[in-house]
Amino acid sequence: MNNFVKSLRNLKLFYNKNLYLATGVSDGIISIMRTVILYHPKSEFAGLAEDYKRDYERRHYGQEIEMLSLEEVEGAETAKTYDIVRYPAILAIKDDGSLLKMWQDLPWPPLDEVAAYSTG
Repeated sequence: MNNFVKSLRNLKLFYNKNLYLATGVSDGIISIMRTVILYHPKSEFAGLAEDYKRDYERRHYGQEIEMLSLEEVEGAETAKTYDIVRYPAILAIKDDGSLLKMWQDLPWPPLDEVAAYSTG
């Protein structure tokens, strides 16, 4: 067996909430994170939120951003839980429900910054 195959066997990777391969290496820890955009789908910023999601998922293949409408119960409850008062907002949420990082209102953070928080 060559060294490359041995190194692959020793490599421990982590996955996002959909169990897709995420970027980075961990010491055997499987990290489950949610990345969420809270927004009003009928607002002037709805298109920007949808474009951001599309661009993020193209750049960070296998990682997804969950879109939550503030006009639905789940979105309103999420905003209340994390005390979000300005929209649109991006949240990086740990698997235990604790908030890792949030960005409220514009300007949007760089795609790579969100990805860094979203992959643990």
